Amino acid sequence: MTIVQLGYILAVEKYHSFQKASEHSFVTQPTLSMQIKKLEEELEVIIFDRSVNPVQPTSQGKLILAKAKEVVEKHDALLDTALSFKKTLTREIRMGIIPTILPYLAYRFIPEFKRNFPKVSLFIDELVTEEIIEKVMNGDLDAGIMATPLETHGLIEYPLYYEQFLAYASPQHNLSTFDKLNAYQITSDGLWLLKDGHCFRDQVINLCHTDKNYIQKYEVEFRTDSFNSIIRLIDTEGGYTLLPELAKSDLSGNQRKKLRGFYPPIPTREVSLCYRKGYPRTRLLEALKSNIINNIPTKMRKNKVK
Repeated sequence: MTIVQLGYILAVEKYHSFQKASEHSFVTQPTLSMQIKKLEEELEVIIFDRSVNPVQPTSQGKLILAKAKEVVEKHDALLDTALSFKKTLTREIRMGIIPTILPYLAYRFIPEFKRNFPKVSLFIDELVTEEIIEKVMNGDLDAGIMATPLETHGLIEYPLYYEQFLAYASPQHNLSTFDKLNAYQITSDGLWLLKDGHCFRDQVINLCHTDKNYIQKYEVEFRTDSFNSIIRLIDTEGGYTLLPELAKSDLSGNQRKKLRGFYPPIPTREVSLCYRKGYPRTRLLEALKSNIINNIPTKMRKNKVK
């Protein structure tokens, strides 16, 4: 029995296919099938029912797969411990970051991270919250950066920073006449939103002092994944939106004049590094946490909102 063989059966369990498992394991299907067959013969257990499509584990196979996960995780933890004795971190990190965070955070921490850890490969996917949670929990991603709290069982949330909301309003909109705003002034009147699926959109809707059904009707004509698209729309057509604080760095001097902050209690979101409970490669995550926090404005590192 080898760790490689255990990795193969876990891949088949994940993808419910010998072909897909072989592709993601970077081996030919005959090689993967042969190794799994050898493992089954050694254990004298049929792990997968090959007569059904998609492939499913047998009742005995489910027990073997559960133990295999434990062994592979302990193996990874052992490697991580061994790596901790070295001055240079190696291996890779696969992570997902939600679209309302990625463009404003990535350029802040990636250059320094690569300088500090040149032998660590960093792979980042832009995904919505639900996709990141699913991929982190099933092991497709090592970690995710999302707005929290999420309260997902088995998911650890490590707060990185706290980000205030800012209003971006056209000079023609009545909000632009105020130096600062109160949360009750956030209504659907002229409000542009990200499309469904973005947690930032949901947070803005929850702030709105108006009928939520009206919001759905109001913004149905223009739905986008991009704050930049909304900003261009406001600059030409009017209205307003809410932006996360880090987005301010992407605005021109004239555009920054259209920003308005809030009086306390200031609308704020918590941004966290999230990973599944029992994740074995803790040293890599600690390095990632420290690198991100060190590249965030100091005032955003603690929740000072009252």
